[in-house]
Amino acid sequence: MRRFWSTAQFLFFVLFSGQVSLSASDDLRPGDVVAICGDSITEQSLYSAFIEAYLLACQPVSDVRTHQFGLSGETSWEFRNRIESDVLPFRPTVATTYYGMNDGGYGPPDPQRQAAYRGATTEIVQRLKGGGVRLIRQERPSLD
Repeated sequence: MRRFWSTAQFLFFVLFSGQVSLSASDDLRPGDVVAICGDSITEQSLYSAFIEAYLLACQPVSDVRTHQFGLSGETSWEFRNRIESDVLPFRPTVATTYYGMNDGGYGPPDPQRQAAYRGATTEIVQRLKGGGVRLIRQERPSLD
């Protein structure tokens, strides 16, 4: 019973705390393929499994599928460089991204890293849109 409440609390936090979330108002459509992209939090599969469970159980949309594309330690510019080879072959129509922890370098603000992050996130959106993704939810922590 204790584990259930911990899982439920985490699910509530992930889906309703302003982190990456999708809802019916985001215009999910039947047959959508959701690419869940990010760093180690995404790679561990718990986070993406919760999003998938939420979409399957709580959304009035049929046949929504999810794929997780998280890599531990990844930065936004590293993800940008693998979109065409690792993500677009799955033909996603919706994508969520969460990058920034590793981009900041775990140190004081660095203008060069901030510029690289901003440039990479802009290119990520462009590449996903160019690959047919119609809806992108991109959460961006501040690097300032």
